[in-house]
Amino acid sequence: MRAVRGDYPDVSFVSVTNERVGDTLTRGDLADWWTANGGEWTLGVDPGSGVLAAFGANALPFVAITDADGEIVATHSGVASAATLRERLDTVT
Repeated sequence: MRAVRGDYPDVSFVSVTNERVGDTLTRGDLADWWTANGGEWTLGVDPGSGVLAAFGANALPFVAITDADGEIVATHSGVASAATLRERLDTVT
């Protein structure tokens, strides 16, 4: 997503992790990891995987692209290339 994000300034990018914050992992740990790995957009925490289930994720990573009304218009299971992300994003921009 980092490779294409700048090409779509009107698109909101959100990533969600199902890591469980608790005894050994803090929200600060997640934030530090996210920053160290170039995460420059919102990171949500979904330890129960409810968001993943709502989007029908069947593998990780998983990409869901919605239109302005929140309707899912494209999905991708597994690592998506920049070309694949651009192709899918171009359907809604």
